[in-house]
Amino acid sequence: MPDAVLPVPPYTLGAWLGDGHSNSARLTCAYADYEIVEAVRAEGVRVAEVASSNQASGLYSLDCGQRGRKGTGMTTVLRSLGLLHNKHIPLLYQRGATVQRLELLRGLMDTDGHCNTRGTATFVNSNERLADDVFDLAAGLGLKPSKYAYFGAKKPYWQVAFQAYQALNPFRLSRKANRAKVGARPSPRRYIIGCSRIGSALVRTVKLQREDGLFLVGHHMVATHDMA
Repeated sequence: MPDAVLPVPPYTLGAWLGDGHSNSARLTCAYADYEIVEAVRAEGVRVAEVASSNQASGLYSLDCGQRGRKGTGMTTVLRSLGLLHNKHIPLLYQRGATVQRLELLRGLMDTDGHCNTRGTATFVNSNERLADDVFDLAAGLGLKPSKYAYFGAKKPYWQVAFQAYQALNPFRLSRKANRAKVGARPSPRRYIIGCSRIGSALVRTVKLQREDGLFLVGHHMVATHDMA
């Protein structure tokens, strides 16, 4: 996909979706993970620390708007995207260029993700819609995610898991990024494992405005083509 014009930089939006306050453009970040704040600033977002009583983490206000221009502040933009009190990944961000979608995933994984010593990356959240959106985001990047539901004592939560590799590292935060496996996923292909005859029926096909006819189908976004 081509570059999309995104009102909030992708890594910043991912970090806010993970650890941001749902009612405003504020982000809570552990001081030990200050790399997240630096990555947000690197996207041109203004970050200011707000007084916090927590000695282990800081509260930060974010602003990607134009100074002196009303209606461009980040809280206003988040509201216009329908994200306040409603965290999800807007379709605009799901259809951005590969590098934009990867940065969005990194913001999500640096805040609400984990990478174990085997290089398995997991995103955990009590918001099923957001978990489904992360699944779609990872699938669109070819990461072959799986989704699991867990029912705790207080409320259910969902986990999206996939293998992390250095060649397409879903993390920026060093302590997580360093655990990704070296290299790239081996044999990143899907295979036809069987065919069976079914009855004849009238069907419809599609014609795409692409020379190669390729498109993605299904929840796992399997590549296919229009056969024309």
